[in-house]
Amino acid sequence: SLHNTQPQPINYYGSFSYNYFTTKYGRTLTDESMGGSHVDANIDLNKSFIGGDNLVGIKGEFTGVFYDEIATLDEGEKISNFIMVDANPYIHFEGFNWKMRLGANLDFVFDDENKFYVSPNIALSALIVENTTLYINALGGVGKNTYLDMYRESRYLRPNTIVKHSNTPFAIDGGAKIGAIDGFRIDIFGGYKKTKDEHFLVLQPTHLFTHPFPNMPPNTPTDYSEFLIPVLGDLTHSHIGARVHSNIWSPLDVAVEVKKNFYSVTKIEGLNTETNELEAWNKPGLEVDIDAIFSVNNQLKVMLGYYFANERWSIAEGQTVEMDNINNLSAGALYNINKMFTLNLKANNLLNQTYDMWYGHPAQGVSVMGGFTFKF
Repeated sequence: SLHNTQPQPINYYGSFSYNYFTTKYGRTLTDESMGGSHVDANIDLNKSFIGGDNLVGIKGEFTGVFYDEIATLDEGEKISNFIMVDANPYIHFEGFNWKMRLGANLDFVFDDENKFYVSPNIALSALIVENTTLYINALGGVGKNTYLDMYRESRYLRPNTIVKHSNTPFAIDGGAKIGAIDGFRIDIFGGYKKTKDEHFLVLQPTHLFTHPFPNMPPNTPTDYSEFLIPVLGDLTHSHIGARVHSNIWSPLDVAVEVKKNFYSVTKIEGLNTETNELEAWNKPGLEVDIDAIFSVNNQLKVMLGYYFANERWSIAEGQTVEMDNINNLSAGALYNINKMFTLNLKANNLLNQTYDMWYGHPAQGVSVMGGFTFKF
């Protein structure tokens, strides 16, 4: 990355990254696997006016995913490169007790179809009384769903599968932040979003019809696979919730967030069977997230976390079924040996629950991982 360290007539920030990725297997042991190059570049140019807190500028983003050729794709299937160029012109105003950003996202997408999208990029916050701030954001944009993005989401995705990008024309969220009241900070929030071509990863078993042996009848299923296959649909998502952060006793930080989600799904594409009802498959209804950090001393911190999610749905043999609740209790520790070297240790799923993170793919039992960080 590159950025100015002192104020300039035009301030600048830029970053660039390149990744070459490969996968070991295709959809069968004889299929070619996916590989390619992923390029990201970002730039932000801005200039202050009427004082240093007011800015006018433009942000730019480039994402390019260029796939290697694959000769073993299914008939009629093709792999298209993905290129996205985003421009975000904006103007930022800031007063004594308020901030406002006015901008727009201009997204150019080039893949199997060339598309152009416009969406808002607006934010407003104001301190209305002491320790209480109201805020509202109106955003939008494109969900890239690149190959690396999807495998970060789930490693059970069917290999050699390209997921179509999604478009959010607008997403509105807002709330009130109440801070520094007897050691408590409270954020009450809500939001509403519409997304076109949202993806839902659904377990859809596949038979591969081959007849490799001399006396086997044609179209005999000899291979069977279970992968998550993307189903596309138009999603309406609204939510309400609250987050409470407490620091009454200085060594202990506790944060609790409760969030209730509401979904509506239409125009489903990609299911290989009819279903009795449409749901936002695998997305949680109620979420509870608790984090606690206890500073034993300047070197050692102990952490405890708990995440709960219910009302998650999936499809089994054409029927919409409810998945088991997620109950993930975790604990960890962070030890700073010195300014350069830190050790960390974390244990997940301490309750040894057997819920499915993705339908048909249960969560791992108790697991422990550790590592170190070296700063220079």
